Amino acid sequence: MSCRLLSQAAAAALVLFVAACDQGPPSEPQSETPSFRPTTTSVACNFNGNPSVSNAANTYFTVTADKLTASSIISAMQSAFGTSDYAAARPYGFDLLALTGKVSRQGTGSSPADGQALVEQTIQCMFDVDAANDSPTDAFFGWPTDNHFDFASALTPLAGGAFYTRGGLGVPGVDPHADSTTYPVIANLATPASAAGNVSLIAPPTSSDWRTILGQRVLLHGELVYSGTSAIGYDWKVIPRDAVFTPYAIVALCQGLNQTFDDADMVHQDGVGVIGFQDVEDLCTQNVPSLASAGGLWRGFGLVEKLGKFAVRSLTPEPLHATAVTVAFSTIGGSAGGAKGDEFTAENLPTVVLDLEVTDGPRNRVQVNTGRFSATVVVTTPPPDPEPAGGITVKLSVSNNNGNFNGIFEVTDPTYTGCDPQSGKVQVPEKTTILTATQETKVVWNNTLCITQTGAATVNATSEAAGNPNAGIGFDSYTKLNVVP
Repeated sequence: MSCRLLSQAAAAALVLFVAACDQGPPSEPQSETPSFRPTTTSVACNFNGNPSVSNAANTYFTVTADKLTASSIISAMQSAFGTSDYAAARPYGFDLLALTGKVSRQGTGSSPADGQALVEQTIQCMFDVDAANDSPTDAFFGWPTDNHFDFASALTPLAGGAFYTRGGLGVPGVDPHADSTTYPVIANLATPASAAGNVSLIAPPTSSDWRTILGQRVLLHGELVYSGTSAIGYDWKVIPRDAVFTPYAIVALCQGLNQTFDDADMVHQDGVGVIGFQDVEDLCTQNVPSLASAGGLWRGFGLVEKLGKFAVRSLTPEPLHATAVTVAFSTIGGSAGGAKGDEFTAENLPTVVLDLEVTDGPRNRVQVNTGRFSATVVVTTPPPDPEPAGGITVKLSVSNNNGNFNGIFEVTDPTYTGCDPQSGKVQVPEKTTILTATQETKVVWNNTLCITQTGAATVNATSEAAGNPNAGIGFDSYTKLNVVP
C-alpha cells in the first residue's frame, strides 16, 4: 500500500488570503492540521457563511493582492452562478483554482489543509457534486474523502505536490499559461536533498497544446506514490474526473524519484496496464524559465541528455504512434487514461506474450501477390497476472521450408492489386499497440496483407518495446497458410 507525504516545513511556509466584497475582515489563519481531511459537511454551493467559498478563501489567502484578485473572482463567480448555473460559474471557479495553485507554489497560502477546504468549496460551485456522487462511474463519487480529491497533498509542492489548471482561458496575470500553451504540469521534490528535483510531469505531445488535447479547462493535480519512505512513482489526477485527452498526454517519471531505471523498464499504470515508449524531448531535465512567471517550481538536473525515454499511453481510443528512441534511461513516463487517480510506477518488462491469429482464404489458401488476408496480434504482459501491454511494436515476417524470407507486406493503397515492394504501395507489416477504451492491446491488419512467394508459409510475429530492443520481446507463429499461384 502506498502512502502520501506532506512536508510540514512546506506547510509551515505557506502564507496568504482574500476576502469577498461582502465579507468582513479576514480571519486569522487556522492552526496546522493533517494534510488531507474531510472538511465539507455538505455538498451544497455556498458563497457566504461558514462553510463557503468566501470563508475558505478568507482563510487561505494572506497577501493583499491575492485577496483582491480572489475577491473579484468570487464576486463574478457568484453572479454567474445565480441560483444553480454551475456551467456559468465554472470558468471563474477555474480562475480561483489557478490562483490557489499559484499561491501554493509561491509558498504564501495559510496551509494545505485550508487550501483543501477552499478547493472543495470552489468545486461545489463549479459542478453539481451531489448529482455526480451516486456510483463509482460518477465524476465525484466518494467526494470529498476519496484519495482522488486529496487537494492538500497537491497543494504541498515542496513535498512533490502539483496543482495547476490547463486548457481553456485563464485570467491575465493569474494563470497566464492556462490557454493554448505547451507548458508542462510539473511535480518537484525539494526534500530530502538526496532525492531533490523534478519527479514527474504531464504535458501535451510535442505537436499539440493543452487546449487542443483537452477541449475544456481542467484541474490537474497529484502527489508522490511511496513504498515505505521511498518515492517510487506519481499519482496524477484530473478534475473533472471524466475528462479525456485527445489523442494523448505525455507523463514522465523523472530522476527526482531517486531511481535508476533499468533498460527493460516501462511505465505501469495501476489498474490499466503497461504503456510504451515515445521519442520526445526530455522535459524532466530541462529548466523552463517562463514557468517562474506562473509561480512554478522547476528544479532541473541540467541537460544531462537531450532525449529520454517516455512511455506514452493514449488517454482515449485514438491511435498512438511511437517512434525510435535514444538509449538514454534518465527518464521513463506514461499518460493516464483519464487521470482517474491511477498510480504510475516503473515495471520491468523484458518479455511479453503474443497471440497471433491469421484470417486467410478458403481452406487456408491465399493467392500469391494478388491475394489479401488479415492478421491480429494481441499483446499482454506475462502470467500469472497478464495485463494490457501498450507501446509494443509488432512486426510480421514469413518463412517456408527453405527458411525465412521477407515476402509479406501490408498494402497501403486499396486500389493496388499487386505485392511489389518497389511499387511504393506496400510496406513492411509493423504496428505499435495502444490501449483502447476496452483496455485490450492488439494490432490488426484488416485484409491488407499479401505474400510474394508460393508454398506452405508460416507467419511469424515478433515484438519489442517501441524503439527499445531490451523490453517487450515476444514471439508467436501461424503455420497453416498455403500460398498458391
